[in-house]
Amino acid sequence: MSVNRLFFSTIFFGALWFLFIGCGSGKINVHTERAPQTGFGQLKTFGLVRLSADQPKIEREILMMIRHRLEAQGLKYVNQQADFLVAVKFYTGKLTEYVPPSSLTSRDFRPDRSGRRENDLRRAGLRRTETDRMRSEVHKTVHFFEGYVDTVMYQNIQVFFVRPVDRESVDILWHGEVDSRNNKDDILTVAPKMIRELMKEFPPEDTPVSRHPNRRQ
Repeated sequence: MSVNRLFFSTIFFGALWFLFIGCGSGKINVHTERAPQTGFGQLKTFGLVRLSADQPKIEREILMMIRHRLEAQGLKYVNQQADFLVAVKFYTGKLTEYVPPSSLTSRDFRPDRSGRRENDLRRAGLRRTETDRMRSEVHKTVHFFEGYVDTVMYQNIQVFFVRPVDRESVDILWHGEVDSRNNKDDILTVAPKMIRELMKEFPPEDTPVSRHPNRRQ
């Protein structure tokens, strides 16, 4: 193997390792649930509920992100007698995962440059590169990657839209959960993107668009 081919292979498979093995880092997952037969198109006002005693600053920042998203959809924030209330739960910490072994098959096109003379090429009206490509052979190589243990920062945010029933119970109208795995140890660094992706799922698809003119189509 020539020096140039060896250099190219090193760079190429280093990039593949990043794309195929490390591609899970930074991925955001979203999951939502809704109460059946809830008229989301009739909801016009909302309020915020503060529950966190140990991390009130983070809770306040996340609630404000949700408030801005809801207001952008045409809903109005009120201090009392809201159509529904917004509450959040969140977690951030280290997550250790085992990445199983994997394999990757590469195809290497190796031109066969033996046989034809320059006169043959000219008579055929072909350039050497075109002829080489036509007569090339495909060599397949399987590359194996060992399994390993990866530790990343894990962030999870849960959003609840609820309607009080009495002083001790509420009905959950909508529940959204979003999590992220990355190298950030500050949840507020990734929370804006997480909330943005989560709030794309509200209101649910069957809600009349006229009630929420800024809703994604």
